[in-house]
Amino acid sequence: MASGFDEIGKYPYVNFGTFRKNGAKIATPVWFATAEGKAYLWSQRDTWKIKRLLNNSRCDLTPCNVNGKKNLGPTLAGVGKLVDSSRVPAIKRMFRKKYGLSYGVLEFFGRLKPGSDHVYVEIAAD
Repeated sequence: MASGFDEIGKYPYVNFGTFRKNGAKIATPVWFATAEGKAYLWSQRDTWKIKRLLNNSRCDLTPCNVNGKKNLGPTLAGVGKLVDSSRVPAIKRMFRKKYGLSYGVLEFFGRLKPGSDHVYVEIAAD
């Protein structure tokens, strides 16, 4: 049986909702990949979305358009955590399969930024 995260895997973008300490939700459009009922995303470690996730693991995903202004599907609640570095190569393969050369180019140029520190997030259904 497919989970909701697998069902939204066909969309190219999701609004990744994380929560401030005061409970306010902040949604950021991101690329994501799904496998075995979980969703994965990547970002720089020093972004606010990652800082909020580390403070509160509760999050949600909503399929959206490229700029996040239009939601295209249901919001799915989840719990996020940073992925252990030993699992990163497999997750990168998922992104390469879904986004092709675009992912490779963005990931490469993202690594050129001084002090770059990419992290991958695993989101399980809540």
